[in-house]
Amino acid sequence: MSEIEELPKGWMKTTVKDVSLSIQYGYTESSTIENIGPKFLRITDIQENKVCWQNVPYCKISEAEIERYLLHDGDLVFARTGATVGKSFLIKGVIPKAIFASYLLRLRFPEQIFDKFISYYFQSPFYWNEILKKQVGTGQPNVNGTVLGILQFPLPPSQNNTASSPKQKNSSAAWIKASRVLRPRRHNLKPIARRCSNGLLKGS
Repeated sequence: MSEIEELPKGWMKTTVKDVSLSIQYGYTESSTIENIGPKFLRITDIQENKVCWQNVPYCKISEAEIERYLLHDGDLVFARTGATVGKSFLIKGVIPKAIFASYLLRLRFPEQIFDKFISYYFQSPFYWNEILKKQVGTGQPNVNGTVLGILQFPLPPSQNNTASSPKQKNSSAAWIKASRVLRPRRHNLKPIARRCSNGLLKGS
């Protein structure tokens, strides 16, 4: 099941923008090893789906702006340009005070959408095939916020009303069951991502 058209019976196709609360570009500033502000998460700090926060540099930002860019539990950051375009990372648990850099996009989703399902989707063949089709530009690979927003997003049967009914409470058990549709295919991530990146870099 590598195409989103091959979703299980009863699932529906929506878009990332229709299920997300916001899609936001990161902050533009130079990084420094000096502790002059919050941690400054960059694309290069995300390796093998992990972030070593102690090695993440800092940046300067005003108190008036910092709240807009602060990272929180459940945020998903997305590499929008470069050789690793499409790479994503789900912020989980307690992290240092941190903001995200301009080559990243930050997505936020309603609490009703199980965050592990989101994470699995953004590492699935569904997603990488969409990225390959939707990338723009003939030079450096790029997927901007608009393009990311129109990517197809699969919703399991019991969650089809989530986007239109934000207050609806959906059980974690249902989401965990739905996540299994995507999770077994995570072992395919590296070759798929590599193939997509190669295609993007070749301008295909």
